[in-house]
Amino acid sequence: MKLISANIVAFGKLKNMTVNFASGVNLFQQDNGFGKSTLCAFIRAMLYGLGYTYKTVDGVRVNDVVRYKPWDCTGTFGGSLQIEHNQKQYRIERFFGNTARSESLKVVDLSTGKQLDIPSPGEHFLGLTVDSYDRCTYLPQEQVELASNENFDSKLANLVQDSAEDYDKLQEKLRAYKKTFKFERGVGGQIYTLENDILKLQRQLQQAETDRQNRANMTEQLAQTETQLQQLSTEQTQLQKRIDQLKQNLFTSQPTQADVDLVKKIDDVELKLATVPPTVEGDYNAFQQLLEQKSLLIKKRSALAKTANAFAVSLVLLLTLAVTLAILQIYLWAGVAVAVGAVLAIVLAPKLNRSFNKQKVVQIDEQLTAIASKYVNPSSKSVEELKSDFWQYYNNYQTNLSVRKALGSRPELNANSRQIQVELDQATIELQRLAERQQTLVKAQHQLQFALSQPTASIVDIAEELLYKQQLLATAKRKFAVANITAEVLASAKESLSSAYIPELCAKTQSLLNSITNGNYNVVTDRNFAISLQQNGQTKPLSAFSRGIREITLLCFRVAISQLIFGKDIPLLIVDDAFVNFDEQNFGRATQLLKQLSKTTQVIYFTCHNRTGNL
Repeated sequence: MKLISANIVAFGKLKNMTVNFASGVNLFQQDNGFGKSTLCAFIRAMLYGLGYTYKTVDGVRVNDVVRYKPWDCTGTFGGSLQIEHNQKQYRIERFFGNTARSESLKVVDLSTGKQLDIPSPGEHFLGLTVDSYDRCTYLPQEQVELASNENFDSKLANLVQDSAEDYDKLQEKLRAYKKTFKFERGVGGQIYTLENDILKLQRQLQQAETDRQNRANMTEQLAQTETQLQQLSTEQTQLQKRIDQLKQNLFTSQPTQADVDLVKKIDDVELKLATVPPTVEGDYNAFQQLLEQKSLLIKKRSALAKTANAFAVSLVLLLTLAVTLAILQIYLWAGVAVAVGAVLAIVLAPKLNRSFNKQKVVQIDEQLTAIASKYVNPSSKSVEELKSDFWQYYNNYQTNLSVRKALGSRPELNANSRQIQVELDQATIELQRLAERQQTLVKAQHQLQFALSQPTASIVDIAEELLYKQQLLATAKRKFAVANITAEVLASAKESLSSAYIPELCAKTQSLLNSITNGNYNVVTDRNFAISLQQNGQTKPLSAFSRGIREITLLCFRVAISQLIFGKDIPLLIVDDAFVNFDEQNFGRATQLLKQLSKTTQVIYFTCHNRTGNL
């Protein structure tokens, strides 16, 4: 694969930029901040996409979108990459959003204009996963950890296998075959689908059994409801007959209006009479007697007054006589005595009589007031007013007695009419309650009938389909298990075969290293790419050597891996200021190696320094 051009719409700090690439060495010498590393990231993103998984760096959560989305971009960002592969040109168009779902990818065959279904252009055109790409094709300034991975192992293992069947293809077929049963990530495949189907069928079977039981319960409820409706209809008929009879009884028991009016009059008079105390007759008689006593006292006082007046006249005459005798000195002392006695009689006798009569009258008035106060209001009233009110009260009482007597006996009204009305009201309420109960039962009856009329799933059909799916699942699991065992056996065989490429990898690395450094090193590594150097009979880990030797050894090791994976013609090598820390001698050797590789390899070299070495 070879890069032809990159058209950047927006990516990081790069916008509306077109970069053309040529065969051999492509030297991009720009100042710091130009965006060289961003351009490298753009090429990688076109081939493999962006990483959307967040990582915490210095306490901040970041991913590739955060790193490369332009600050002033509110929509998608990306561009296109034109490449050449097997003498045909393709255009990879890729745009990114905030999530993987918003990413779009289009791969177009420029010779036909046809859009191809290639989900990972990097794996398709380079044959490398993104991790292998980072370890083999891309050499950044910060060295990527050089560790073994599955893609490396399979690629290198294929170099030493004698089998006609390519290991990678066989494993890919096995993976694809296993995916038909169960996805490696996420959910999907026959097993997942069958397990879901079985779970649904089990739920359906359980629901069908529940429905069957519910239908049995509803059938029983419907029978009970219909029985209750029949009983209710009988009760309604009997109750309606009773209501009709009560109405007839009530009609025949109704009194005449005259009887009702007479009873009302009698009730009114008797109510008035009931308010009169039973002592009224006795009090009235006592009241009358007191009045008679008072009247006699008043008469006596009047007679005494007349007698006193006559007596006074006589005494006056006697007094006159006594005075005359005294003046004439005839019976002088007798006349004086008669005169004095007469005067005293005239003065004292009326006073004593009046005092005695007035006290008795006051006592009688008090008694009269006490009696009248039981029946009339005595407030601020004289004895005469109380007498008048009491007489009026007693006359009303006597009038009511006369009226009651005149009304005669109370008509006999039917005492059962009220009871009949009460029973009729109760029966009517009960009939309404039965009607409401009937309405509720009819509604329930219709609901049950509708529910029972609905079609239901067949338990037998569901059980048969469930058994069929369970058999399919058992078969799928057996096939998946066989595929797993096969993959494990192949992996175990590959593990044994992979150790065979280690000597060739060490030999190639050693040849490149000694050629560049003019040294005499023996390179030793394991399948996890832990490198050691042997010099003068001593083997030491790479960390024991100078930085220059470490860096040039890693460069040779990467080139050796690429040569083993791709053969002699490495398609692409991107170097992002990877030699900035090399001394002049090693820098010259490294650039000389790139120069030699550029005869068959497209080398894209980014640097911000003026030294270009042998490039």
